[in-house]
Amino acid sequence: MIMDAIQCFNSHESNFFLDSQSNPGGKLDYLVFGKPKMKLIQWHDRLEIIENDENEKRELKNENIFDFISGYLSKNKSDSNQLFSGGFAGYIPYDYAWKIESLQMAKPFSKAIPLAEFHLFEDYAISENGKQTIVGKMNKRKRKFMEKTQMQKTQVKTAYPKNEFESIIKKAREYIKKGDIYQANLSQRFETTVTNPFQTYLNLRAANPSPYSGYFAGNNFTLVCNSPERLFCKRGDVISTRPIAGTRKPGEQQKLNLRRSVKENAEHIMLVDLERNDLGKLAKEIEVDELMSVEKYSRVQHLVTNIRGVAREGIGAKEIVHAMFPGGTITGCPKVRAMEIIDELEPCRRGLYTGSLGYFSLNGNVDLNIIIRSPIFIGGKAYLHAGAGIVYDSQWEREYNEILSKAQAMMQAVV
Repeated sequence: MIMDAIQCFNSHESNFFLDSQSNPGGKLDYLVFGKPKMKLIQWHDRLEIIENDENEKRELKNENIFDFISGYLSKNKSDSNQLFSGGFAGYIPYDYAWKIESLQMAKPFSKAIPLAEFHLFEDYAISENGKQTIVGKMNKRKRKFMEKTQMQKTQVKTAYPKNEFESIIKKAREYIKKGDIYQANLSQRFETTVTNPFQTYLNLRAANPSPYSGYFAGNNFTLVCNSPERLFCKRGDVISTRPIAGTRKPGEQQKLNLRRSVKENAEHIMLVDLERNDLGKLAKEIEVDELMSVEKYSRVQHLVTNIRGVAREGIGAKEIVHAMFPGGTITGCPKVRAMEIIDELEPCRRGLYTGSLGYFSLNGNVDLNIIIRSPIFIGGKAYLHAGAGIVYDSQWEREYNEILSKAQAMMQAVV
């Protein structure tokens, strides 16, 4: 059903949708966006605003994209009870975190991908609990980009060799020993040559159904999102976050080992505390309503917790993003120092990896994921990241094998 909506609703100007194939406790099946009414693009020193079929472009110096979104939403409220009732949808790269914390970066920002990009949508198709609603205009002709093509197999390259990962882990353990951090999430980047991002999306959707998936085709890149993790959700006055920490391969014995692991449980609780503190900046009456459940995916299974609270009055898009972003499960604890160490130790900028994809609706609903298990296509190449949480007693080979397990479904989909 989503494929019909994509063919009939996406236009050549906008190839963007969100897709939930296995959403725990959720109602959204998919959300397919039409042609945007407005585009907001955040650069380091300015906000670019594009309107009216890209005929009108203006720039606001030192303006923040989320201040703009908050102002627009406050003046254009909707009382719809749909999950999305029109509004802004887009992405936030991991690098936006440096704008929040005003940190010095060891590596230059990417010039291909802005710090954030959100589009204003009035035309969309949404399916909740199997019921589809179409708002706005549909295309008269079905698009043909859905056709399957044979993808040529190519060699996968890594950003650094396996033995260098051992060195990176040792350096991280030194920081932990000195007391700088308790945990850091370190990643490896894989690279391969591909020609069809949408076919990759179809392959991933079939091989590894995930609750917070999506597809965004930008000017210089395409994001194929296959994420299992939610960063932040707001429904009415209830706000929540759903951290993942703790990984094993599939199987009942592995599930039992995951539940019994002292290391995995301690690490998970530490990150739950971090996320609970972040949520506390936005909410009152915070509670953990689901603790360390095991969620199964095609290649791995995870420990997952759900934290919720009642939203404080007056929180807007900027307050939400600046309190929660980036997720603690993909940085470490404490968050800011872990980010600095990640920037020092990882050889490549993360870009979209561990950023967020999602929406701010006119009725006040918000849903943002964490961009993991998600290939990014730039210039005919696909870049795939996977990471592992490192604590002092981590065994580097085991952590590296965890990274490979997380990346396996992606690599099989794109090569």
